[in-house]
Amino acid sequence: MLRILLLLSLLCIQLPTYGTSTKDEVQRIVEAARGVYTNSSKTPPYLENSIIVVVANSAFFPMYKNWAMHARLLGLKWVTITTDSEMYSMIGAKYAIQSHVNIAEESLFREQNFNVISCEKLNAVRRIIESSNVDIIFSDIDNVWVKD
Repeated sequence: MLRILLLLSLLCIQLPTYGTSTKDEVQRIVEAARGVYTNSSKTPPYLENSIIVVVANSAFFPMYKNWAMHARLLGLKWVTITTDSEMYSMIGAKYAIQSHVNIAEESLFREQNFNVISCEKLNAVRRIIESSNVDIIFSDIDNVWVKD
């Protein structure tokens, strides 16, 4: 799977850092999300080195809040990669990683901003894997987790 991700990310411009989030901040956020469940006794051994990652911008904040509500009800913890500074401010530095891009508006499939955000998703996930050596469960915020 990592090979596929690396190949796909080669199609995008690769940026070596984490936007406005420092490497130490990213490591802290990743460590806090490691294990998937807020109650570590629920975490099976095969998920101990896993994190859930979502990407969102402020145009989709209501959808993000809905996703987060369902995730909290299931006792999950996650990392949010934000694609604009407003969304980063709304979520807070404790839980969010600010990406390189600063796109706050909604964009349609295959529009330039959509493609930029899609590439940033791949690059952000690649950077987390390379720096933190974790397994990633990636979820779009339009996927609602209903039960465990």
